[in-house]
Amino acid sequence: MQASLLFFLFVLTALTVLPSAAESPRLPNPVFQSLSTKNGLPQDVVNDILIDPHGFVWIATDGGVVRWDGVRTLEIKGPDDIFVNATINKLALEEGRALWISTYSSGVYRLDLETQHVTQTISRPYHNITEWKQNAESFFTLNEDEVVVALPEEVIRYTVSSNHIDVLYSLEPQLVEQGHIIRHATVVDNVLIVATTNGVRALDLSNPDGAVVKINYLKEIVENEDNTNTKWLMLDDANRFWIGTVKGLYMSPKSALLRQVRQGAASAFAQILSSTNVWTMEPSQEDAFWLGSNKGLYELSLGRDGWKAEHIFVPHNGRTELSNKKISAIVTDNIGNLWLSSVYGGALYFSVRSADIFAIQGNDKRGEPLLSDNMVWSLSQTDNDGLWIGTENGLNLYDFSRGEVQSYLVTEEDGIEGEAMIERIVPTNDNRLFIQTYEGIRIFDPNRGVASMPPISGSENPDIFNNWLPGIASDDAGLLYFADGHEFYRYDLTAQTVSALPLDPAVFDTHYFVSFLGQSDYHGGRMFMAMEGGLWLVDLATFEHEMVFRFTEKQRAVGRSISSWVIDDFGVLWLGFNGYGLFGLDADTFEPIYKLNEDNLLLSNIVYGLRKDDKGNLWFSSHSGLHKYSPSTSSVQNFVYGRELSVSEFNEGAAHTLQDGRLAFGSTTGVIVFSPEKISESITRAGLLSKQMVITHVSIDSRNLALPLTNLNGKSIALEHTDYGLSIHFSAMTMSKIGKLKYHYKLLKNGQVVSEGITEDEKITLANLDAGEYQFSVGPTPGSFEYTVLPAEISIKMPYAPWLSPYAYAAYITLIGLLFFSYLMSRQRQLFRLQNAQKQVALFSDAFRQTRDWVIIFDKNKAPVAANPAFETVFGFNARESLAKQLQRLVGRYPLLQKQLLGSLTQLKGGEFWKDEGEIVGADGKHYDVLIDITAISDDEGNPDHYLLVISDITEQKNAERKLLKIANYDSLTGLVNRSLLLDRLEHAIGHARVHNHRVAVMFVDLDRFKGINDSLGHDYGDKLLRVVANRMRNLVSDLGTVARLGGDEFVIVVEEVSLSEDLSSFVGQLIESVETPISLASEVLRVSCSVGVAFYPDDASEPAELIKQSDVAMYTAKKDTLNGFTYFTKDMNDRARQRLHVENLVKRAYSEKCFFNHYQPIIDARNKRTVGVELLLRGELDNAPIYPDTFIPILEQLRYIIDVSRQAMRRAAQDLSNWYKEGFTGYVSINLSALHFKTEFDLAGVLALLDEFHLPKTAFRFEITEGVLMDDSDNAYRQISRFVEKGFVLALDDFGTGYSSLSYLKRYPLSVLKIDKSFVNEMAPGNANDALVSTTITLASSLNMQSIAEGVETESQAECLLSKGCIYHQGYHYAKPMRAEDLTPYLFRQW
Repeated sequence: MQASLLFFLFVLTALTVLPSAAESPRLPNPVFQSLSTKNGLPQDVVNDILIDPHGFVWIATDGGVVRWDGVRTLEIKGPDDIFVNATINKLALEEGRALWISTYSSGVYRLDLETQHVTQTISRPYHNITEWKQNAESFFTLNEDEVVVALPEEVIRYTVSSNHIDVLYSLEPQLVEQGHIIRHATVVDNVLIVATTNGVRALDLSNPDGAVVKINYLKEIVENEDNTNTKWLMLDDANRFWIGTVKGLYMSPKSALLRQVRQGAASAFAQILSSTNVWTMEPSQEDAFWLGSNKGLYELSLGRDGWKAEHIFVPHNGRTELSNKKISAIVTDNIGNLWLSSVYGGALYFSVRSADIFAIQGNDKRGEPLLSDNMVWSLSQTDNDGLWIGTENGLNLYDFSRGEVQSYLVTEEDGIEGEAMIERIVPTNDNRLFIQTYEGIRIFDPNRGVASMPPISGSENPDIFNNWLPGIASDDAGLLYFADGHEFYRYDLTAQTVSALPLDPAVFDTHYFVSFLGQSDYHGGRMFMAMEGGLWLVDLATFEHEMVFRFTEKQRAVGRSISSWVIDDFGVLWLGFNGYGLFGLDADTFEPIYKLNEDNLLLSNIVYGLRKDDKGNLWFSSHSGLHKYSPSTSSVQNFVYGRELSVSEFNEGAAHTLQDGRLAFGSTTGVIVFSPEKISESITRAGLLSKQMVITHVSIDSRNLALPLTNLNGKSIALEHTDYGLSIHFSAMTMSKIGKLKYHYKLLKNGQVVSEGITEDEKITLANLDAGEYQFSVGPTPGSFEYTVLPAEISIKMPYAPWLSPYAYAAYITLIGLLFFSYLMSRQRQLFRLQNAQKQVALFSDAFRQTRDWVIIFDKNKAPVAANPAFETVFGFNARESLAKQLQRLVGRYPLLQKQLLGSLTQLKGGEFWKDEGEIVGADGKHYDVLIDITAISDDEGNPDHYLLVISDITEQKNAERKLLKIANYDSLTGLVNRSLLLDRLEHAIGHARVHNHRVAVMFVDLDRFKGINDSLGHDYGDKLLRVVANRMRNLVSDLGTVARLGGDEFVIVVEEVSLSEDLSSFVGQLIESVETPISLASEVLRVSCSVGVAFYPDDASEPAELIKQSDVAMYTAKKDTLNGFTYFTKDMNDRARQRLHVENLVKRAYSEKCFFNHYQPIIDARNKRTVGVELLLRGELDNAPIYPDTFIPILEQLRYIIDVSRQAMRRAAQDLSNWYKEGFTGYVSINLSALHFKTEFDLAGVLALLDEFHLPKTAFRFEITEGVLMDDSDNAYRQISRFVEKGFVLALDDFGTGYSSLSYLKRYPLSVLKIDKSFVNEMAPGNANDALVSTTITLASSLNMQSIAEGVETESQAECLLSKGCIYHQGYHYAKPMRAEDLTPYLFRQW
């Protein structure tokens, strides 16, 4: 055994990764999908990440915890928002049933995922900071009912079913005192292993008497504070046990570890990493792990030469590298991609596939730009180690072995002209390069690093190469093919000759030439030529041509052509047609077979750089990314920017197959290189997966649904018949979707499709559902993922409304049957009634004569045939004379009457009617408001046969309407315009002023001291006064504008067409003088004054209501101006009004959010130096800023909130006093009451009930009132105070001496305590007036058998002086400032 152990240690030591020189990460520009505060995280510092069995990602941040469902984040707030803005440091899942949430200082909570119920499971304080609760450093699930939790100072075992806690291990006290903590804990075969900042401890849980063993994992390595600071423990699938420290990673076989703990055997640990700060480990593949460290992500793998750690990348936030590169949490999703935590970068989603894609971009090791320009137009290769890259500015040779670039032909000039822009690269047979530049074709010599004109022998003109010559290509013999604006040419570099190609000019016009696309071995070495009209094959020996693909008229119009081609293993010629997609032709007959575009499989119709790999797959680029098409399966895989790629847009022509089988594609930001075979392996693994679509959330507009935080797939949701606005949220639970994901959904009712369709939104909203049982299913459309996603479905039950249920319909049918039976019975009765019909006809004739409406009947010729007595009476007709003559005479006297009565007859057709209102003058000259109703009675053919004209007298109704209109628009007391009509007139005045470019003045007039007149002389005098003032204003304004009364003593005057403000001053002076003129009413002569505020349109406001408001603000300022009595509106007034409104809103918000709390200040008996009571002082705080009592108390009284706030304060005081009584305190709480408490019936019964609830005596509460309470309504005040005294309460008069201080108060009211205001105490000095006042007050209180309490005692000398004067009860900062209840307790029992 000893020999085998030594052999294992030797092998393990040989496999150890020793410290190595710092090397650059494999991915200098890694691609992440970031989940941050921009898309739902409460904070960008991520501490932990978990993925539950349904695929939900749970993220712990410094600002709370959220659930990510692939679409949106859901913040878990907890009861009373305990998790909001809280630092969440650790998460754990309990068998998919619950989520454990560890907070930084408030303990550990358990969230039931089914019920959303949150309970605090662990609340264990720190040894030295008892106010803080220990957080969880790690969780380990023992079984379904037990969880091992590592806290900073102890490791506990928590039993879920019984909420029981067992302490398994406590950190040694001396280590706690030194600041050491526990960082991780796990259990291996019933052995508890604990990682601390002072090494690793182990405890055999199966041995009750076992001692704690310190694990020796360093062996001969010298201990230091870094390698003993252990933070991570893990047992992998190969039974290897890992220890991660601040400096180094260590590993031992599990069996050796257990022998070391239980039998004291030698340590088998070996150092795997010597300097890496390991935060976490996550299995990657067999014998491979992802490591989270302080420097980013590493991959640790076991190879032939031992363990090797490779630095993969440093995290960034999408723009810059993060200052803190720590990755403390790694979790793998079901397709092998990683979720990573970061500091300030949010949660990072990393596609592992992107690690196999190499990018040539950014900066080199020296920090210099790697390429001369990142805009890449062409690629080529002359040997296996290098890649030629043609850019917008220069030619680059990238060395794969050294990772370095040599740049040539770079210009410092602006623009792209010259040889710097390399559009195509064609290697020559002697390892030189043909380069197609903006200035023409050049030959580049890599040995000399210079470009020159291709040499031409004889008399040929070399300027032929100086034009812009697009689309060059070479054949197998090294001959170069190109075209200028006139001819097609072939250049022989060896012979140095140029010859024109004998192509048919009717087919090949150089003006429509696009490019030579290279020879096709499949087609006997013929060359593809792309023209703007199609694609041809040309025999390079005979120059015969064959049409391959002809464009449609629409395709020819865009000036594009085929840019690349390949022939697959199935004999299909694939053509990349930029803007139209991918076309597949029979390679022999050129018959079209396939057409791939955005409408079926492709993300984009742009296809660049077709290439075929060794497996027969087609690769191409676009502006959307890289794409792989498999001809055998007709499927497409996409690689997009931000997921696998660090480049977003590729360029046409920049594609090349390297000699080692890799592919290279050029883009607007560099080159990417990858192995198709390696990437295809990860695609194949992903394609074998099968995932379940998830229903993430269901909501209705009518109420809240309490649903589980798990996948709702398969759930049945029962609704109520009143529910509406059903929204079903769903997700494929992935960050790997391609483009805008589409979902197919279907809603069935009893097997029948109710709704079906395709949506790009991850939510379906159904406004209303009929009663019944529904099945809703949803899943992604085919091709959305590289793996199978199974659809999800839920059942929905919508009950019938009680009146629409089948039972209700049965009742309706029964009722209809009964009604039909009743109809048959009634029909028999109707037959009997028909016998009386003739009698009723006679009654109709009587009704015609007796009706009060005026009725006249005309024949079809509009001649009158009959009129009822009411008509004859009104118009003075008699029965003896012809009706026609009398009517003709009447309309002759009143011509308007003819139009009213007969004007509409000619326009009516049979069966039509006409109705209108009008005014008619009767025979006696009286005016009537009438309703005229004319009906054309038709004959059998539908033509008018008679006209029935009925005139109804609606005079009384109209008079009532006029009265209502006047009431609606005019003040009933003064007859002035009211607010409604004022706004309308002011709006018209503003409109008129806007058109004619003049000003409108609005004056807000308020009568001063009007309330005193009402209170002293009565409302009758007040009303008469208002009518007199209103008449004076009306007479003064006359036709200049409008006078309105808004209510009470407030008036508004609108004056139009005001030129200058000074012109209005004279008018305002007259107005004030008019109002202030004495008014004689009965035996009284009254004088009132007024305050006037003035605002102008457009200077101060442009809306009627705003103008009135601004003038109102100015009026309140004018009240303070005793000299002038009026003020023009200014911005400062508005700012002050806004400030008042801001403060009021602040107090309202503080009230609604319950931001008021109690402070208490002790009241001391100076004789025995004991605390006898405390005064309750209300305090407020909002958004961590204090609100002072002199600010919020007046507003609380104004809003009448003070009563409720006082009630809440008394409840808090009773709770605090109850706690103090339990500790031995016997004093009282003195509570201040507002004047509002005495304007209503004070709830003494509620106070007594509150005292009973907390088992407190009546002496526990005292109440303080101010002199203002006694002044407002002395009779009511006396009655209310008497109620307090009768119930046994003590009342004190607060701030005595600062108000009116009438001694009659002390005589009349049963008060027991006088409180001397602090203003007298502070300024008290021997011999001064304040000293005399204080002495007199104390003597007065003593004479009236009242106690006196001095407020504001701040010095020892003041305390001694007051005691010498007989005032034994003191209160002030000399003893204690106001404080919270928890801080006050020591002061209650203090000997002062």
